[in-house]
Amino acid sequence: AYQHLRDALSRADRWAEAASVCEAAAADRGAAFDADARIDWTFTAAEIWRRRLGRRDRARELCRAVLAERPGHLGALNALTVVAAAEGDFEEVARLLERKLDLFEHTPAAAALLGELAQLYTERLGRPQAARALYERLLRLQPDHRVALRHVATDCLACGDGAGALRAYRRLLALGPDPATTLEAGRAEQRSLHWSLAQLGRETPGAVDVEVELRAVLAASPGDREALAALDELYTAQGDSGRLLEVVRQRLATAVDLADASALGLRLAALLAASGPGRVAEAA
Repeated sequence: AYQHLRDALSRADRWAEAASVCEAAAADRGAAFDADARIDWTFTAAEIWRRRLGRRDRARELCRAVLAERPGHLGALNALTVVAAAEGDFEEVARLLERKLDLFEHTPAAAALLGELAQLYTERLGRPQAARALYERLLRLQPDHRVALRHVATDCLACGDGAGALRAYRRLLALGPDPATTLEAGRAEQRSLHWSLAQLGRETPGAVDVEVELRAVLAASPGDREALAALDELYTAQGDSGRLLEVVRQRLATAVDLADASALGLRLAALLAASGPGRVAEAA
């Protein structure tokens, strides 16, 4: 009788009454319903309140009642997650995702949950360390997960863990450009990875070959002004006038500011003059 009445009310778009029928069925101890059926009636009522009537408060109350009886009820957990996100309660979203992760930790669904929770910690809750711990768990399941590797590398750098950053960046480079992205985006990613390694090498001498990484930046992004400026600084410190001349020429060719172009032109002239009388004419 309850089923027929609910269906009739639903067809008539009388959703509040349909939800009330579901709640009445769940509460009717005289009806021949087992515990699972009562939970189904309660959850169906919650979904009507949430989806059809926009009553998140009542839906939340009923879903919590479902979880009190069945802590692993995935539908109720999902509904509460949607409600919490709609209300901007991302702390509650995180708690619910953690509950789901406890339930599915040893299943194929764990990787997606780890990524979702880590992203939430990063983008909504500002907890990069918590996100890193989750991404490291994710990498044990999927060693080539690009988002996880990028986050771990960035967080390692921020925490002064150069060795950890180096491992993550090397792994990303070994994967090559992401086939799911455009050619341009792939080159930009490679440029970013090599630039990060160069910066790591500049901050931690001996960790990487800075010149090799800066040259790799230029291979991915020809004329890259940041890489050329860094090479200028490197060759100046090394006293390598031959390579310095090459880099200053490239910097002059890619200069966009008149003042920079003028300064680089004067520098090039001075370098050529210092190289010997036979090269002074090149400065003209």
